[in-house]
Amino acid sequence: MSGSRSRVRCGRWCGGAFGRETRRYNGPITNTGEDIRSIYERHYSVASRRGWWSDPWSERNLRAVYYRQLQERAIVGALNDIEFELAGADILDVGCGTGWLLRFFASLRADPSRLHGIDLVPERIQFARAQSPMLDLRVGDATALPYRDESFDLVCQFTALSSFTDLTSQRRFASEMTRVLRPGGHVLWLEITRQLKGARTRAVDAAAMRELFPGFDVLDERALFHRLTPRLVDLPALCAALERLPLPKTNTLAILRNSGRL
Repeated sequence: MSGSRSRVRCGRWCGGAFGRETRRYNGPITNTGEDIRSIYERHYSVASRRGWWSDPWSERNLRAVYYRQLQERAIVGALNDIEFELAGADILDVGCGTGWLLRFFASLRADPSRLHGIDLVPERIQFARAQSPMLDLRVGDATALPYRDESFDLVCQFTALSSFTDLTSQRRFASEMTRVLRPGGHVLWLEITRQLKGARTRAVDAAAMRELFPGFDVLDERALFHRLTPRLVDLPALCAALERLPLPKTNTLAILRNSGRL
């Protein structure tokens, strides 16, 4: 396979959110868990992936690698800045997909027995269990989490909330995250903050984030992913320069703390 072919195909559908395709969508806007599950099962099936050159989630997709590494640097930097200790923490990833974030936490010495994930799509959980049998992984809806109140020290969501396109569902999602979080616990958040034309998702900007989590303090906030990055991934120095410049980005990574103030 030629290099030119792999460059064209390997990230053809990559967009502002790592791990999510952003193809144009002309169907109805969806806002229920069942709708979202149906879309992911039809369009983003793990079983339907044919090869790394056409798979936007593949570990060998250069654009996916770039996004993943950029996220990892931002996550580690943010956790270090607030001095959050992963070892001994109970952690939940809402919308965990195939478990990438939880495996990354395990590589940072989080206790695998205290790592939990939930996702709407059974196929993704099945794949994640095969990759990471030591993790607690469940199929379920973010608007009705099957966990007790105040169960976790860190609750994460990476571009899952924006899949719910109505404010009522987004509020239920955030309320459930708050319910299962311990007092003084933290939310790790990555969201699409610039609306993509024709996308299935609805962007959640910084103001909306604060509205969804009243009583939380924003401890760290980082803009990620310039819109030209997917096209320039073969020029990493230029990508890095774009990320450093104070230019508009498509996503925001943030850490919030539950202060208990309402």
